[in-house]
Amino acid sequence: MKKKTTETLIVLLILLTLLPQIYAYIYPPHINPETAPEEETPSISILLAHALDDLTAQNFTETLKLINNTNHLHIPQNYKYILTRTTELLRQLTDTLKQIKETLRETETLIEYGKLKDAKAKLNETELLLKDANYTLKEVENAVNQLVQTLKLSSNPFKEKINETKNLLNQYTQTYLNLKQTVDEVLSKIEQGTLIQPNLTISTNTTKTPVGSTIKIHGNLTASNKTLPNTTITIYINEQPYKTVQTNENGKFETELKLPTIYIPTITIYATYKPRETEPYIPATSNTIKIKLIYQTPTITILNAPEKIRPFKNYTIEGEIQLNNTPLANWPINITINQKNIKTKTSSQGYFKYTINITTEPPTHIINIQISTQPQKTISSATAKITIPIEYINPQITVKTPKIIITGIKFKIQGTVKTEDGPVKNAAITIKIGSKIITTNTNKDGAFTAKIVLPLSTLSRKITVTIFLAPEEFWINTKTVKIQVTIINPITIIAPLIPILIPVTNTLKTKRKEEAKIVIEKEIIETVTPTAARKKEVKAKHPIVALYWETLEKIHDKIGVYPQPSQTLREYLSQIKERIKSIAEKFEKLTILTEKALYAEKTSKQDEKLAKELHENIIEELKQ
Repeated sequence: MKKKTTETLIVLLILLTLLPQIYAYIYPPHINPETAPEEETPSISILLAHALDDLTAQNFTETLKLINNTNHLHIPQNYKYILTRTTELLRQLTDTLKQIKETLRETETLIEYGKLKDAKAKLNETELLLKDANYTLKEVENAVNQLVQTLKLSSNPFKEKINETKNLLNQYTQTYLNLKQTVDEVLSKIEQGTLIQPNLTISTNTTKTPVGSTIKIHGNLTASNKTLPNTTITIYINEQPYKTVQTNENGKFETELKLPTIYIPTITIYATYKPRETEPYIPATSNTIKIKLIYQTPTITILNAPEKIRPFKNYTIEGEIQLNNTPLANWPINITINQKNIKTKTSSQGYFKYTINITTEPPTHIINIQISTQPQKTISSATAKITIPIEYINPQITVKTPKIIITGIKFKIQGTVKTEDGPVKNAAITIKIGSKIITTNTNKDGAFTAKIVLPLSTLSRKITVTIFLAPEEFWINTKTVKIQVTIINPITIIAPLIPILIPVTNTLKTKRKEEAKIVIEKEIIETVTPTAARKKEVKAKHPIVALYWETLEKIHDKIGVYPQPSQTLREYLSQIKERIKSIAEKFEKLTILTEKALYAEKTSKQDEKLAKELHENIIEELKQ
C-alpha cells in the first residue's frame, strides 16, 4: 500500500513540475509589436540626393518619381511637415526648370524659322519662369537646411547638389540672355535696313481631298516688294519636311504634293525659307494650310466570345465587319492574341471566325485579343479589342497529420489534392516544420505521403506545419495549408526533473531498504515487543529532515507559503528569504544541513545537534 502511495506522489510531482513547461509549449509567448524590428526603408538622405541628381541631369520625370516616393518614408509625425514642405518646393522647382528648358528650345526653333515676334513672346515667358525658379531654389535650399538640422542628417551631399542646381539655372539664364541678344540684334538690323525680312506665302487648289491623293501647292517669296528667284523652299506636312522646290525667276513656285496615306481628320502644310549666310535676309515661314482628309472607317461587331477561358480547351470568337451597313467580303484582317499575330480574311458575307486554345502561360491573368482590318485606299483600318480572363481553379487539399509529434520517432503526413476536373497529378508538395523542409509530389490519384523524423535537437513546443501546393498546370492556383501540432521532446522534458528525481530516487532506495529491514525485525520482535518494533519503524526518517519539515510547517503558519513541487530547497529559500529576515540566516544553515542529509551518504552527530539548535531557535523566534 505504501509503495503505491509513493509512486502516485512521484507521478504527481512530475506532472506539477511539467505543468509550466507544457503551458509554454501550447501557448508560446507572442512577439511584442512595439519591440519588433521595422522593415528597412530607403533613408531620406539617399532618396533626396538621388532626386537632386536627376534634377541636375535634367531627368525631370525621374525626379518627380523619386519625390513621390518620399511619401512612403517613415519619420516622426511631428517632423512630417518639414519633409512635406521640402518635397513640395522641390516639385515646384522641377516643374519650373522643365518649362524653362522647353521654352528655350521653342524659342530657338522660332528664331530659326524667322518668327521673331513669337520668339520675343517666348523670351518674355522664359524671363518670368527664371525669376520664379530663382526664388523657389532659395526656398528649397532653406527647407533642405532645416530638414538636415532637424533630422540630424549629413549636409555635405545636399550642399553639393544645391550648388549643381544653381549652376544649371545659371546655364538656362545665360542661354536666355544669348537668345534675347540674338533676337534684339536681328530686329535692330531689320530697323536699320541691314537685314531684310522676306515674305513667304502658299496656297492650294483644295481644302479637302481623299487620303493619298495629289494636290497642287502655289507659293510666292518676296523681300521688300522684290522677288527672290532661284531660292530653295522646303514644304512641311504635319511639322515634318516633305519636299523641296525652287522659286522661278519671279520668285514663285508651283508643285504637286502626293499626300501620305494616313487616316487622320486633317493635315497641316506650310513652307519655310532659310537664306544663305551671304544673303541679307532672315529666315521666313509661310502661312499654314489645313487640308481635310476624306476616308471611311469600317465597323467591327463581335457576335460571340467566351466570358472566361480555361487553358487547353477550344473557344470560338465570331464577328462581322461592315462598311456603311454593307458587309466587307474577303477583307484582310489581323487577329492578335497576346502579341501573337494571325492573318485571315472575312467570308463572302463579311463574317469571321477564329478558334482560340491557350496552351502556354500568358504574362498576365487575362487574354488580350485585338481584331483589326487592313486599310485600303480610302478605307481606313478599324480595331476591336476583347479582354477575356483566364479561369483559374482553386484546388481542394485534404491533409492528415498527427496532433502530437515525438522527436526521434517517424511519423507520416498524408493528403490528397483534387479539383472539379479530378485529381491533380505531379503537383509539387513542400512541407515545412520548423527548419526542416520536405518535398514530394502527388501521384496519379492526387495523393501524397511524406515520412518525417524530427531530430532530437528539436525543442518541445506547439508549432505550425505548413504544406505548400504548387501544381504543374498554371491555371490551377497554388495553395498553402497550415496545421498546428505539438512537438514533444522526451529529453527536454525529462532533463529539468533530473535534479529532483536523483534525490527522490536515492531516498526511496534508502527507505525501501529500511522498510525491508523493519519487516524482518517485525517478524522477530512482534511476538515479544510490538511497541519497540513500531519505534524502530519511526526511526527510519532522518532526524535532520524531520526537523526541517517541522520548521517549514511553522514558517508556513507564519507567512502562508509552501514550496512548489518543482522547487529545490535553495529555490524555496530564495523565495521566502525577504519575508523571514530575522531567521533567514538560521533557516539557510538548516537548509544546507538538510541537503547534506538528503544527498550525502551520512551526517555526523554534531550536524544533528546543530540542526536541533537551529530548529529550536527558529521556533522560539517565530513565537515572538
